[in-house]
Amino acid sequence: MTAGTGPGQVADYANRGSFVDLMLPGTSIVPYDGQSWAVTGTSTSTAFATGVAAGLADSGHNCPSQVIPTLQSKFGVSLGGGQ
Repeated sequence: MTAGTGPGQVADYANRGSFVDLMLPGTSIVPYDGQSWAVTGTSTSTAFATGVAAGLADSGHNCPSQVIPTLQSKFGVSLGGGQ
């Protein structure tokens, strides 16, 4: 999992390497206590991926093994060698 800033663009702070297989948005706006806060990082990407996976699983009544290929086809990346 890594964080992206746009289509095909890995965020400066994000993970790189052959172990990365998904890239999702690494920035989110979170409302808290009457204010909006910008949250960035790979943790934000992980939360985004979890939400997408849950939605895919629920919408099609799919098990995790059926959701993973869909995530990889939509958000998969190849960053081998530490690009």
